Amino acid sequence: MNTDQEQVTEFIEREQRDETTAPVVTDNRDHIRHSLRESNEELAQACDGISVKLHQKIWFITQELGIANIKDISLGGVGLITPLQLELNQSIWFEVEQSLFEFTIMRQYPINQRLNFIGGKWKSKPDDINKLLVYINNAKA
Repeated sequence: MNTDQEQVTEFIEREQRDETTAPVVTDNRDHIRHSLRESNEELAQACDGISVKLHQKIWFITQELGIANIKDISLGGVGLITPLQLELNQSIWFEVEQSLFEFTIMRQYPINQRLNFIGGKWKSKPDDINKLLVYINNAKA
């Protein structure tokens, strides 16, 4: 028998681990999120938040895409739900009080068969975002 072709296999049992430990979650956000949720209802069922119209700009023309509901917002970005299927890195605008705010889609995932969660990063000027946050704080107060 050739000793070069022999394989030694050793089975090593894995250590038992506590299955009740919480998963490690890393939050890479630079800013604290302000939730517009008022209940603990499932995200897809919740009627809280602020409803907005979504737009895209093609050259100098603004085209309405549909509606969305803002669920959280910060100085860094916005989280919303919408029935629309959009693309990552797409620039989108939403309308609040006849003002448009631009963001880039950074993440998207389905909530159920009809709704998607969209996470966006602001492209609008910080001063405009501050005005938006003041408006939302006053509207939710």
